Amino acid sequence: MVRKFVAPALELIMLDKALNNEFDREEALLNFGEMYATALAGDGHVGPDEIMLTVGGELGGGAALLRLATLHLLNQLLPDELKFGVRMYMGKGVYNIAAYGGDAAGLMRFLAVSAPSAGGEYLSDKFNEFVEAARVEVRLDKDSIRLTEGGNVAADLIISEGGAAVKYNVYLRRDEIVLQFQSTDRSRVELAACLLRLAGVTAEVKKVGSGDVWYVYASTDVLAAGREELRDAIRKVVEEALEKGWVDEKKAKRWLEKLEKGLVLMEGWPKYEVGLSGSGALVIRFGSTDPDSIQQVARRLNEIGLVEGRHFT
Repeated sequence: MVRKFVAPALELIMLDKALNNEFDREEALLNFGEMYATALAGDGHVGPDEIMLTVGGELGGGAALLRLATLHLLNQLLPDELKFGVRMYMGKGVYNIAAYGGDAAGLMRFLAVSAPSAGGEYLSDKFNEFVEAARVEVRLDKDSIRLTEGGNVAADLIISEGGAAVKYNVYLRRDEIVLQFQSTDRSRVELAACLLRLAGVTAEVKKVGSGDVWYVYASTDVLAAGREELRDAIRKVVEEALEKGWVDEKKAKRWLEKLEKGLVLMEGWPKYEVGLSGSGALVIRFGSTDPDSIQQVARRLNEIGLVEGRHFT
């Protein structure tokens, strides 16, 4: 019975400290969002135009009021465009805390960044509604566009939403555009993957060797399938590099065409080489240095009725 008071009480203390500059504001917002989204995953409902958390039990009214207090404090920490209103009403032995319409959209934008995720995917299907509500901001630091010692063009790009922001590195390499972020803090890399997902890019969190460094990575075609804001920022990097003579003109124009038009990729599916064998049969080839990726692709192709060795290799 006491447990239902613990989480909102801790949230209230943390948010109050953040409001008084005694706790890092971004960390407080991310922590609160994760805790509130976890509560929604268990006792809530998320729809296209509503978010509802249900609090029940003998002392449910007191716990619900504590939840309302945390949401009120949260609003004081959020920028104006993310502020939202909620209301509480009684059901049969339960209390419902709900946001509707534009208020729900604001709360979804906040939770889109902080809802629990792993490997770039949300841990609850309920959270998938948050993606459509997200309005990521992409900022290119034009002064950061530079030529590295290795001869690659590099730039810094920041993606933000819901009070959280991550700075990524963009590289124009010999054959591809690469956007990446790496850190020894896996939770930070998970946030980077989440923000990329909200920007329309499918990205998976991976580990560097056997060490404690994690990274997220996306290359040309996946980036070209992202939202327009992201494509425009990367396009500016390519244009300036072309203007300064740092990249081959033919290659740069090919990249710019992809970024301008955009690509439509099936989410979660990689690129394949498709062709005909000498006998005229359809052949699908996929290559990777990651054995797990190869096994995953083989399973997917089997699931749609293709036979290994006959239809794909």
